[in-house]
Amino acid sequence: MSRRYSRQHERQSDILGTRVLSGANYAADGVRNLMMTLDDLYGDKAPPRWLSTHPPSSDRVEYLEDLIETAGYNRYAYEGVTKHAQIQNRVKQLVKDDSESS
Repeated sequence: MSRRYSRQHERQSDILGTRVLSGANYAADGVRNLMMTLDDLYGDKAPPRWLSTHPPSSDRVEYLEDLIETAGYNRYAYEGVTKHAQIQNRVKQLVKDDSESS
């Protein structure tokens, strides 16, 4: 598999992940924010582009930013976070109920 082909797959994966986040009512910029963090941490240590199987993090941030803005995705959605908190609370209650019945 060529490196270019692999980078194209990574781009498709980033875009799909962003669409899934948005569709599930999570903040659409989660993948973008991860790429910004990776670029901050490792950007200057990245291998040369011709050696890399992944797009540079800075490129990923750029095309994800374009996607979020062009598609009008909500980067401040919290419904998914609320549902996650409800699930966590329910699991805590189930664990508590189970330990009390033992």
